[in-house]
Amino acid sequence: MKRRYFIAAGFLALVLILSLLFLNSDNLKKEADRVNSISLSRELEIEDLKELEKLTKDDEHAKLFLEEAFWLLKNNQSDHANHPISFLVNYIKTGKKEICIPHELIHMKYYIESDEKELINKHLTIIEQYKEQWKSEAEKKKEKFPQYYKNFEQVLSSVGLSIERLRNKQYDNKTFKLIEFIDNYGIC
Repeated sequence: MKRRYFIAAGFLALVLILSLLFLNSDNLKKEADRVNSISLSRELEIEDLKELEKLTKDDEHAKLFLEEAFWLLKNNQSDHANHPISFLVNYIKTGKKEICIPHELIHMKYYIESDEKELINKHLTIIEQYKEQWKSEAEKKKEKFPQYYKNFEQVLSSVGLSIERLRNKQYDNKTFKLIEFIDNYGIC
């Protein structure tokens, strides 16, 4: 009798936990869509991200995007804050852990200009960690949509050179020109 009770109690606990996870996941998707729609209609504000921050507090990959969005908002780069939010929404919907290397490099310029050494190092590590995955995905997209990847080889070269220069702390005009080229022609 006791054993059946424990099995039933364990089963009920499992059902409760799974339903809470599903509800949280559903709430997370709704909140991500809400924030994304705000970003399409007006500039995001820090307050817009608070609920999303609560819902993703235990997800390290999601926190990367939110931390970046918060920093961009706090540092008067609100027009760029929708980039990490867009990637966060994609991550929430697909579960794919992807990073857009061109956007990461573009944002590095702002970290450098603000002398954010910790962020520079953190995001350089992220860029290096995801570079090959991004390249592989970009090559697949290039095969499918070559019209959008006309400067692909130059973008790849610029990505490699800018990463090397950033790793060597060469925060100069040449590095910024490479990043500017990536900004103009890089596609995620």
